[in-house]
Amino acid sequence: MALPLATGTWTLDASHTTVGFTVRHMGISKVRGTFTGVEARLIVAEPFEASLLTAQVDMSTVDTGNADRDAHLRSPDFFDVESFPFMAFTSTAIREDADGGLAVEGELTVKGRSKPFALEVVFEGTQTYPMDGSTHAGFSATGSLSRKEFGIEFNVPLASGGFVIADRISIDLDVQLAEADPSRRVA
Repeated sequence: MALPLATGTWTLDASHTTVGFTVRHMGISKVRGTFTGVEARLIVAEPFEASLLTAQVDMSTVDTGNADRDAHLRSPDFFDVESFPFMAFTSTAIREDADGGLAVEGELTVKGRSKPFALEVVFEGTQTYPMDGSTHAGFSATGSLSRKEFGIEFNVPLASGGFVIADRISIDLDVQLAEADPSRRVA
């Protein structure tokens, strides 16, 4: 697959990016949250499949819209931010999937545990930013993971059976990258 991206480094435009998650609560609703402290870099290679994506998330920036819940998420019961301040992702493969989108496979590290993780990615296009003439590229991506696989096992049983917090976490990304330095494009 060939995306219309120049070879070289593309960096995250954090002010136009959302890193979100959703988890079932008591089996009857969903809790949604975001992380605002995110850094990412895509090194576009030729061929595109040889490209590399890396990302790092500051776990202390979790925001679910509830300060008490966010403090609990930062605690050792969940993310243990004091001991494990960052979540990291490094791609191991970027390829076209059967639907014409992209499959990005890699290794996700949360709370000191590294596991394979995959994202289904849609390339949303490129635009020239009118304020400075820079090229920006948009992507949306989804994935899911088991929080227990990463050692996040805190829960409370429900009287009717089951638990307050589901194991599966849905990941939803809306990402904008900017070409880092067009004058340094790799030939």
